[in-house]
Parts: sequence; C-alpha cells; structure tokens
Amino acid sequence: MPNEKYSTGLKFFGTNGVRGITNDEYYPDFFLHIALALGTKINDREIVVGSDGRSSLHMVKGAVISGLTATGHDIIDVGLLPVPALQHYCKTHGLYGVMVTASHNPPEYNGVKFIDKNGSEVDEAFQSAIEKVYLSAAYLSSKKEKKPVGSRIGYSRWDGVGTVNNDYGAKAAYIKAIMKMVDCESIRKANLRVLCDCVNGATSETTPTLLKQLGVNEIALNSNIDWRFPAHNSEPVIDNIKDTINITKEANVDLAVVHDSDGDRAVFISPDGRYLDGNYSLAVASMNKIRRGDIVVTPISTSDIVGMVVDEVGGTLIKTKTGAPIVIHEMVKRKAKLGGEENGGTIFGPHQYCRDGAMTLALWLDAVAKDDLNSILKKLPNLHYRRDRIKTAISFDRIKTALANRRNSGIDYSDGMKMGLGGKSWIMVRPSGTEPVIRLYAQAESEKSLDRILKEYKGAIEKLG
Repeated sequence: MPNEKYSTGLKFFGTNGVRGITNDEYYPDFFLHIALALGTKINDREIVVGSDGRSSLHMVKGAVISGLTATGHDIIDVGLLPVPALQHYCKTHGLYGVMVTASHNPPEYNGVKFIDKNGSEVDEAFQSAIEKVYLSAAYLSSKKEKKPVGSRIGYSRWDGVGTVNNDYGAKAAYIKAIMKMVDCESIRKANLRVLCDCVNGATSETTPTLLKQLGVNEIALNSNIDWRFPAHNSEPVIDNIKDTINITKEANVDLAVVHDSDGDRAVFISPDGRYLDGNYSLAVASMNKIRRGDIVVTPISTSDIVGMVVDEVGGTLIKTKTGAPIVIHEMVKRKAKLGGEENGGTIFGPHQYCRDGAMTLALWLDAVAKDDLNSILKKLPNLHYRRDRIKTAISFDRIKTALANRRNSGIDYSDGMKMGLGGKSWIMVRPSGTEPVIRLYAQAESEKSLDRILKEYKGAIEKLG
C-alpha cells in the first residue's frame, strides 16, 4: 500500500494504480473487493481484462474477474499482453479495462491498473469514487445491520451474473495500429539492426513481432516471459541494464531498446553503449515528428533538452506535475501531439493517449531510418541529467525547510521543490506516490557537476535522519 505520507491522497491508489507485495501487502480478498467496487461503479455490461506475466497473475486476475462477473459484467479476456495493447483495445472498442500488473516493480509485487474507455488510465476522481464504494461496503463488520458482507455492493441476481469470453486479437490489432503511424517502407529499406531487451516481460509478446513486420534485423534478449526477471530487474534504469549496455557495444547494431516489464516504457542505448533515458526518447521523437504549432507536454522534472528541441522546431512545450495521468490529461485538454516522462514513458497522441514502449520504438526506427543515431545525437544540446532516490520516512515538510535554506537561484514548489543552481543546472526533489522514497532529478552542464549536485543534496537529506 502506498505510504500515506507520500501518496496521492487516496488510500490505495498511487500515481499509477494499486500495487504491492502479493500475499503480504495485498491478498486475493482485496482484489476481489476492489473489483466488486469497480463493478458497482461502472454501468457498462462489458469490461476488458488483461495481464502481464507475473507469478500471481492467475490469483489476482481470478479475483478481479470474480468481482466483476458477480456485479453483472461480461468479461473480455484479452490474455497476456503489454498494458498499452490493452489500452488500445479499450480505446478502439470504447470499453473500460483492468490490467493486472505491478508495472516495473520487482517480481514479488502485483496490482491492478484501471483503464478508461478512451484508452487512458482513469483519473484520480474515478479512483477516489472506487475507493469510496470499497470503504462503504461493510466488508469488515455487518452483524449489527444483519446484512450480508458487502451488502452495499451492486451484486447481480443469479441469472444476471456475467460471462467470460476470450479475444486474443488485441496484440495483432495493436501492432497494426503502431505501423500506421510510421513510414514502414523507409524502415524496411534501411535494413536496420536492433538489439531488443524485453526484460522477460509482456513485450516479449509484441515487440519481436513488430520488428519482424517492419523488416528489422533483431537481436532478441530476454524475450521470453519469466516472472522471476532472471536477467536483471525489470525497471530500465542504467544500474539495472549494464549487461545489456555491454552486449550492445559488441553487437554491431544501429541501436538497442530496453522495455520495462509491462511495456509502457522504452529507453535506448547507442551503438557505442551510451544510455539514453526518456528525455532522449522525447527529444528524438520531437525532432522527427513535431512541427511548428504542435504541442508537447512533459513534467517539470524533465530535462531541458526536450524543451530546447521543441523550441527549435517551432513547437510549444507545456510543463505539468509528475505523473503520467497528469501529463495525459493535459495532452487531451490541449490536443497535444507528444508527451511523456523522463523514465521512458513516451505518449504519441495521434496513436493513443497513453505511455507506449513499442510506439516509442517505432518512432525511433522512423527517425534512425532517415539519419543514423550518432548523427541525431550530435544535434541535441549537451546537457547531463540523472535520476536518483533515497528511501526514507522523513516528512517532506522537513526536507523542504532544510533544502530551502541552501544556495539556489529560485524555487518552484509546484511539484515537490525544484531549485535553480545557476546556469542550466538545477535539482528537483519530490516524494514518491507509491513508496516511502524521495526522488531526486538533477541537470548540469557536465557530468562532474552533476555528481557534485546529487552528492550534496542527497547528503543534506540523509543528515536529517
């Protein structure tokens, strides 16, 4: 369960659904009850359910399906697939969805993510409504009222209980939709060679197929489903993928891509082994797809590289608080073409308003087919950026007070606190929405300065403990 000091203000939902350690933080009855609450809230008869490949998928998925069918909903089970493939299905069919996933968390975790009928993640107001139904349902004690447990839930009569049907065409439709967004013929003619690390996650079901259909020569890495994530941790940060970086250096490829376990993120590695985070994902996509007047939306934690590229091509950059649902809401509101986060979660509006790792890869292939990656990177501003984290239970109010007294050239409190440090250097700190962690984001004009900034501010926070 999210630490309430650092949560969104909701009891169960963090910035991206509910997730926790299976049979420790969350048990099957929780997923049953949260599904009963969802089923009570939604009036539509059909709901889509999918999952990634975690060991507890059948336990959690079974509980979810039980709760939804008990409240009179017919289930369309789309099987094992990346979350953006489920989101595409929801969008194209106009249906709510539930994804059984813990995103990039370690294998002992699982959870659920609710998808709106437009394919985006449901907003905080929707999640709050689900929690209210859940908390008012008299699960723990109903003897005083002499009513059955969960009596405030909208149970169906026995003859109205829902059914379960399978539709395993979601993956093929998703791949076809991605290919419509790029110049497939140009990519095929480029005869690209790509190393693809699926981290033993759900993209094993889709990205190799996408690359094959685009005529890309793939070096497959960790492309079988394995809930243990044996090769490396499932979050594609630099410390987790050093082996992949070393393999890339020797592989003679045009680029390498690394997904996270549920497929909504993609980061890249250059042929010489340079780690390229989500800032580069957005910058390269902007160079290729953004035109004068187009809008790009990112959190304020994103590197200035993105804004500089958007400005150069004549686009407009809008900044928001951190969190994919917040970015997506702003993109929908402004009809933005591109958006995303520095963690590799890129959103291409003409395709769908959700983070999509395979779509991001296709955008990069589209760019690299026209100009090799090293040439593209040379055109980007030379700034250095890094994310870090500190596990701590120190209140964020204490942290803000302590850091505000340090030298800086201005503080933005719109999302945690972001402090200017002179020139193009800055540091931002904010509490996590899903765990008792303080996240740090820093930018500097040299790697040495970046090291110094992070060391200084991490040390200042750690001293408070």
